[in-house]
Amino acid sequence: MLLCMPKLKTCEVGMGIHLSGCLNDKCNADCAAKYPGDQDGHGYCYTLPPYQSCHCLYLCYDQ
Repeated sequence: MLLCMPKLKTCEVGMGIHLSGCLNDKCNADCAAKYPGDQDGHGYCYTLPPYQSCHCLYLCYDQ
């Protein structure tokens, strides 16, 4: 019986759309809090006028 280990990859999730703006420092802090430690959560603001959203990148396993 051969067991396969799941592969580690980078996942991305949006944290919501903002009409009034997205601050990179706040976005990064929110992502770090949501995906702490070994998940290495960090975030960035993504703009597609007129909307802005906070996107989180974190480590996860391919199922």
